[in-house]
Amino acid sequence: MNAIYRILKFPKEVRLDIDANWLVMGVLCLGMIPNVLAGYSMYLLFLLAPLLFKTNYDLRSVVVLLFGFLYTFAIVYRNEEMFMAKYVFLLIYPIIIFQAGRYLGTQLKSLRTLTLLMAVLAFLMAFPTIVENVRDYIATGQFVSTQRALEVAKGHESGATIYGITLSLALGLSGVVLLSTHDRFTVAVKFLCVGMALLALFSTLHLVNRSGLYIAAFSVVMGAALPPFTRKRVFYALLIFAVAYAIFIIYLETTPEIKEVFERYQYREENENSTASLGGRDRQWHQGWEHLFNYPMGGGNSITYHGRSSYAHNAWLDCGAQGGVPALIMLLIMTFMYIWDCFRLLFYKTVNTFGRNLMLMLAATFMVQFMVEPMIEAVIQYFWLWLFFWSAIHAYMDKHKDQDAEEYEEARLAKLPDL
Repeated sequence: MNAIYRILKFPKEVRLDIDANWLVMGVLCLGMIPNVLAGYSMYLLFLLAPLLFKTNYDLRSVVVLLFGFLYTFAIVYRNEEMFMAKYVFLLIYPIIIFQAGRYLGTQLKSLRTLTLLMAVLAFLMAFPTIVENVRDYIATGQFVSTQRALEVAKGHESGATIYGITLSLALGLSGVVLLSTHDRFTVAVKFLCVGMALLALFSTLHLVNRSGLYIAAFSVVMGAALPPFTRKRVFYALLIFAVAYAIFIIYLETTPEIKEVFERYQYREENENSTASLGGRDRQWHQGWEHLFNYPMGGGNSITYHGRSSYAHNAWLDCGAQGGVPALIMLLIMTFMYIWDCFRLLFYKTVNTFGRNLMLMLAATFMVQFMVEPMIEAVIQYFWLWLFFWSAIHAYMDKHKDQDAEEYEEARLAKLPDL
């Protein structure tokens, strides 16, 4: 680790944070990697359970506890068969992960450390998906997957929806390319984010996923608009879009790979569900809304699409369909609390504006995914990561707001001209 510290010029406070909390961070990183250790990596997160007795509890903690209980109770009420592991994942894991976020949020001394941790977690969430897409491209020689599904295990395929969820956080950091850096450490974090965003973009195109492209574009817009606002960042954002469009136009007819991507997206628009219907989600949302009234304690697999069991493709509606209206109410309360904390982060005074803006990009990406994907049912680790992120930023801001505000004021005064 010391060699890495020297090469990347880790600030002293970041080194101290990692040395003091390496075990918790390590367990968290391993447990958040999808499909690792034959999918059993998530069981490692139970090692964080002792943190339940080392942290304080507040209203947010109580709401998360109630959510886990009500969601699990609805499934038990319907007499659905469920493995013991899933009871743990639904009933106990939310509060474990939430309190782990509270623990690290209070223990870490620098926002830079939390920024680095979230960038690494976003990368680890996307890494298996990126590897599978690259392997599929090498094996088939096709830039575009016509099936929009990859074989993650022998005889078992995983579709574009699940892969799109795991890629979203990496794509949501695309706008980091526009953020200013002032030392080697933030430059390293920036290269990490931009590099994995490009790999995630390749995977998105390979799977002909549309929502991922919108997330990447939205992130670039955020990178241009987040404070401190500069006209230079707006210019660079417009330049990125112009160059991307120019490359698309110039090579559309001359490069088979790009033409293939365009034709496949065009095929989806004309023969499958168009963008105007949000990929058919408008009908699924309507069906999910109806099921809230028809099945107040959750309808299980009651939502169908093209004659088979499906999702509403909205985290709140899917929560209501699976966990019932009581669990949905808890999730809505959690969402409102989360949005409030994100607004606090937006106006949080800190010298490290790079880290704050990176975190805001992740915050927005989580909400976009909640709107269009079934977070809890499809990739439950993504839902846990959201709980960790929310708890960590809330705890960090509460613990360090005075310290960071003082540093911010000192830096502001240092920039003023002498009178």
